[in-house]
Amino acid sequence: MRRLDNIDIRLLRVFVALADARGFAEAQIVLNLSQSTLSTHLAELEKRIGAQLCLRGKQQFRLTEIGQATYDAAQQLFLDLDSFASRVSSASGKLS
Repeated sequence: MRRLDNIDIRLLRVFVALADARGFAEAQIVLNLSQSTLSTHLAELEKRIGAQLCLRGKQQFRLTEIGQATYDAAQQLFLDLDSFASRVSSASGKLS
């Protein structure tokens, strides 16, 4: 994957929400997005990464091996982003 842009981070957030919800139905509620929008976002992320991230169907939603690796890396990325924001906020004298 190339350098991350804001859209990549947004797509990763959608993917993590889908994985946490274990499918589209719950993620639709959490993200307030339609199933087709979620599907489009997931397809775009898979295109950008170059691999299928999950197996999905009417009765299943399961991460592939690369999907699990992407999920784990995204979770770490979000922790790092939160840590960065906290450190910058502390350095500037603002409450975080």
